[in-house]
Amino acid sequence: PHGRETMAKTTTASSAARPRRSETTGRDYHVRRIEKKGASLKKQVRRAQGVDEAGGEDTGGAEDHALRKVRRSAALSHDTEEKIDASKLRLHIVKVRREIEALRKRLTAWDDVEEKERERRERAEAEKKRKAMEDEANGVKRRKRGRLGPETWKLRGAARPAWEVYDFDTRYVDPHLKAHEEAREKARRIRNVLSTHRGRFGEEGGDDPPPQPYCRRFLSLLSQLGHLSSEAGRITSAREAFLECVELEGTEADSVVVTPARSRLMRMY
Repeated sequence: PHGRETMAKTTTASSAARPRRSETTGRDYHVRRIEKKGASLKKQVRRAQGVDEAGGEDTGGAEDHALRKVRRSAALSHDTEEKIDASKLRLHIVKVRREIEALRKRLTAWDDVEEKERERRERAEAEKKRKAMEDEANGVKRRKRGRLGPETWKLRGAARPAWEVYDFDTRYVDPHLKAHEEAREKARRIRNVLSTHRGRFGEEGGDDPPPQPYCRRFLSLLSQLGHLSSEAGRITSAREAFLECVELEGTEADSVVVTPARSRLMRMY
């Protein structure tokens, strides 16, 4: 028991001495860390050279040697402020690229019926979350849903009715034929918005308008990718993103421009 108490006290003390995550980030933390490491290295160099710590003169250049060692260590370490910022920037670029590819896939095969169904599901989920948050704030307990009735059961094997199994029944529907018909109907509905509305992505209203706000969202993501790539020094990627944004907005005099891609592209040349 005595050993357990000692271990518990040691663990508690080490946990209390360990800095929080919010205290181990930022410029101030790294400056304090470098200063502390510099003082420690300077003391080690002075002790190795035989310099008195109480007030002897530093004839061997201990301070310069310690400063060079600290700078070299900071340049080679993996957690400098510059490298942390570069990692964050790289993660932002990857995130924006993924969002662009997901939205590009939807715009390339745009189906109005599926998009309306998607919007309906998203609104239903948002409303469900809002009601759950309101109930939680008001202290209302959610009732557990009971067992579903037999009308919702899906029968399998020999328990299935005849009209689901035998093709001679007048109510029988071939699932493969139905899927084929649905696929053909969808192929007639889908359209490539990137081609049909190129040069009109910023427009709203009028005859055959582009689907908004998805087209403007796509332009915004391209503009963000161009800014992030330019900040990261990836000039080629930034130029490609800005050029695609300009082409989708349109190059005519009456084109609706909603992003600063043109001005940013001109500054790069």
